[in-house]
Amino acid sequence: MHLTHSRIIACLFLSALCAACGSNNNSGDQNNKTTANSTSTTSSGASSSAAPQGEFTNELAINAGGPEITIGSVTYLADLYANGGAGGSTTDTITGAETDTEALYQSERWGLDFSYEIPVTDGVFDITLRMVELYFEANGKRIQNIFIEGEQVATALDIHSEVGHDAVYDLHFTGIAVTDGELTIRFAGVEDAGNIAALVVSAQQGLVQLPAPPVRSQTIKMNQLGFLPNAPKIAVIPNTEATEFDVINTANNSVAYSGILSDSQHWAPSDETVKQADFSALETQGTYKLRVEGKEDSHAFTIDSTVYSEAHNAALKAYYYNRASIALAPEYAGNWARAAGHPDTQVEIIASAATADRPAGTIVSAPKGWYDAGDYNKYVVNAGIATYTLLAAYEHFPSFYASQQTNIPESANNVPDILDEIFWNLEWLEAMQDTDGGVYHKLSTANFEGIFMPENATAQRYMDMKTTAATLNFAAVMAVASRVYTGFESSFPGKSAAYAAASEKAWQWAIANRAVPFKPTSIHTGTYSTWSPAITDEITWAEAEFKDEFTWAASELFLLTGKSMYRDAMANLSSEVGVPWWGGVEPLAHISLAHNGEAVLASGDYSNIKNGVINLAEGIVAKQLASAYGVPMAAPDFGWGSNSAALNQGLMVYQAYQLTGDTRYFNAALAVLDYIFGRNATEYSFVTGFGAKSPMAPHHRPSAADDVAEPVPGFVVGGPQPGMQDAAQCGNYPSTLPAVAYIDDWCSYATNEVTINWNAPLVYLLAAAQQGF
Repeated sequence: MHLTHSRIIACLFLSALCAACGSNNNSGDQNNKTTANSTSTTSSGASSSAAPQGEFTNELAINAGGPEITIGSVTYLADLYANGGAGGSTTDTITGAETDTEALYQSERWGLDFSYEIPVTDGVFDITLRMVELYFEANGKRIQNIFIEGEQVATALDIHSEVGHDAVYDLHFTGIAVTDGELTIRFAGVEDAGNIAALVVSAQQGLVQLPAPPVRSQTIKMNQLGFLPNAPKIAVIPNTEATEFDVINTANNSVAYSGILSDSQHWAPSDETVKQADFSALETQGTYKLRVEGKEDSHAFTIDSTVYSEAHNAALKAYYYNRASIALAPEYAGNWARAAGHPDTQVEIIASAATADRPAGTIVSAPKGWYDAGDYNKYVVNAGIATYTLLAAYEHFPSFYASQQTNIPESANNVPDILDEIFWNLEWLEAMQDTDGGVYHKLSTANFEGIFMPENATAQRYMDMKTTAATLNFAAVMAVASRVYTGFESSFPGKSAAYAAASEKAWQWAIANRAVPFKPTSIHTGTYSTWSPAITDEITWAEAEFKDEFTWAASELFLLTGKSMYRDAMANLSSEVGVPWWGGVEPLAHISLAHNGEAVLASGDYSNIKNGVINLAEGIVAKQLASAYGVPMAAPDFGWGSNSAALNQGLMVYQAYQLTGDTRYFNAALAVLDYIFGRNATEYSFVTGFGAKSPMAPHHRPSAADDVAEPVPGFVVGGPQPGMQDAAQCGNYPSTLPAVAYIDDWCSYATNEVTINWNAPLVYLLAAAQQGF
C-alpha cells in the first residue's frame, strides 16, 4: 500500500487512529547520495551515528490542533511549514491529539509504505525527523527503511528501544541536494504505532515552496433547511462589496424582503471577511432564496413552523440504524435495510476483565445496544453521555415526544419512540454490569474491523476491564432511567426498580474502586480514557480525574433516592459550569439539578446551580454576538468532534432559556443549528441527508459498505478541526484553518466520522427548536 501526501508537510502527528485508516511510523539515519552527515539524538543524549546534534527532550506536548506558528505574513494552524532561504530555518514542533489505534494492528496494514513529495526550488536542504514513541505496546514502533531522494538513509529502526515510552527521538539529515523541484521522503515497511511528531525542512540554499493561500468561498452561507417563522434569520456573505440584499419568493420570483448588509467583519477561524444579511423580520411561511449582487443566489430554503421536524426524526432514527443484534427490515429501514449483525451472545471475558466468578475465557451475553461510532464496537463511557442526553430530551420535552413517530419496530406500542430507542441501549448497558456491581469498559473486537456490513464483521467479541469511569457513567444513567421509566411501568414492568438497584450497586463498586482507569490491554480499539503511562501517582490523579463522574452519579442518585449519602457526595460539585463532553460529564449534573432540583435542594444551593448555568450561557451568547458568522464557535472550539462542541454549547445555553425565559439564550441555541445546517465556512450542512450540500462519504461502516449511494441519513459528522490526524491518508484538506479543515471522505475519521454522543445533542436541540419559544 502506497500513500502519498503531495503538499508541504512539516508537521504530521499520526498517532493511533480513532476508527480506521492506518497509522504511521518513523525514523532515519545515513544518506549515501546527498548528505554530508546524519545523526540521531536519544533520551540519553547519545547518538546512534556520528556526533550528536540538537537536544533530546522528553517534554513534547500532546496538544490537539497544535500551537499557532507564523511564517512571514502567513499563519497556519496544525501544520508546521519551514521556509529557510539564505540558510534560515524553522524548527518548531507541533503535535496533534493522541487517539486510539485501529488499522496498525491489522496485519494487512503492516509493511505500510507512504511518502511525502515536498515542493522546493532547486537547492540544498536539511531535514529533521522527530518521532514520539507512544504507550500502546512495549515493543514494536519499527520502520524498516527510510529513503530520501530515492536513496536509503536508514534501516531497521526500533523507536521503543531507543527512547522508551512517551519520549522523543530526533534524526537529522544534512546537505541534501535537490535538482528536480521536489524533495521526496519515503518510509517503507512501517510497523506498529510509533509517530512522526514533526518533519522540519530548512534550506542551506533554495526555498521550500509555501502553498498559495486557500481560495475563499464566494457562496452565501446560511441554514440550508430554513427557519422557524419567529426565529432569527441570518445569512453570511463572504468577500462582497455589496451593501444590500433581497429575499426572493421562489413561488413567483417576487422580492419578499429587502435589507442592508452589515459592515464587514473578519472571522479568524476561517480567515474570511464577511457581511451578515439579517432578515429576521420576514415571518411569512414559504420557500425563498437570498440574492446579493455579484453572488449566485443562495440555495432554496423554507420558513415554516415544522422546518426541523424531519431532521429531528432522522437524527433520532440514526440510533435505530446503528442498533446491534437486529436485522433492519425494509419496512422500517427503507434503502438501508440490512441483516442482523453482532448478536453478542458469546462474548469472551479477557484477562483484564477476569474475576474469581468470571475467570478469563468465560462466555457472557450482552446483546443489543448501539454501535458507538463509525465502527462496530460498544463503549460504556460514550454511551453514558449519549444515553443521558436523549433521556434529558424526553424529560424536558415530553409533550413533543408524545406525538413523534419515527417508524421503528416499536412504534405501534404506547411508548414514545425515543424511550423505545433508549431502551434498546439500556438493555445492553444492564448486561455490561458484573455481578459485583462493576461495569466493563467496552465490548469490542480485538481490532477495528474493515469496511464490512455488520453481518460480515464476525470477529470474536470481548469484554474488557471494569473501570471507575464506566461504572459511574452507568450509575448516573441508570438513576436517570429509573426516574424517567417509572411512568411507564406497564410497558416496562420492573425496569425502573431494576435500574435503581443497578445504579446503587454500581456506586458501591465505584466507592470501593475509586481509581481504576482504563489502560491499554490486548484489545486495540477505542479507549475513552485520559490515562497516560506518564502518570505516577494514580490515586491522586484518579481523585481529580473522576471527580466529574462521581459528582454526576451522586447528583442523579440523590435526585432519585433523596439519600443524604449522595447529597454529601455532591459536595465537590463545581460552581462553575462547563460544556459537557464524554471526558467531562459534570455539566450533566448541573442540567439535572437545574431541571429537577428546585424542590429538593436548599434555596441557596439551587440558586448556585441556576446562576452557574446562566453565567456559562452569558459567555456563549457573548461569543456568538462577537462572531462574524454569528455562531458561538471560536478557534479553541475546533477540536476533535468540533460539531459536538457547537451542539453541546447549544444544549447548555438552552438550559439557561429554560431557567429564565430569556430569548437571547434560545436564539443562541438556534444559531448553533444554523451553523450545523450550513452557516459555516465549509459550505456543508453537516447532517447526512439534509441540506443542499451534505456529507456523502461519512466515516461510518454501514454507509461505506452497503450498495446505496446515499449515506444513512440523520448523522452529524465530526466537523472541521486543524489536527487533521488522517492527513497522510486523505491528503486533500482544503485548508489548515480551524473552521475549514474538513473533508467529506470516508478516510477522514478526524473530521467525517459519526458517533452516538455527537448525535444526541443534535436530537435535543432539534426537539427544543420544534417545541419553540
